[in-house]
Amino acid sequence: MTDYAFILSKNYGDKQWSINGDDYDGLIWLDSSEKPTQEELDQQYLTYQNTIAYSPLRRQTYTDRGSDYDSMIVALWEYIIENRPEAANALQSIRLQVKADIPKPI
Repeated sequence: MTDYAFILSKNYGDKQWSINGDDYDGLIWLDSSEKPTQEELDQQYLTYQNTIAYSPLRRQTYTDRGSDYDSMIVALWEYIIENRPEAANALQSIRLQVKADIPKPI
């Protein structure tokens, strides 16, 4: 179910509108601009939900595949201080694979 008040506030905060209740039928468009359709608002809300859902999933996948904060610090130290790039290169491979497996929503 789309949270119309939320998505209107997020994407149309500079417009004049009011909403009674929780559904599109309660939207009163007071602005001189064109009122967004229900389909547009539903799609914007779905895009927002997908965007916030992918980040924790990626974070957990990085950790599951061995790219946690401790390993990143060690790899960074070895790369910068000790001139040993192997660990950093391995973490970069993990990072690129996770990004390919869980792409950022458009």
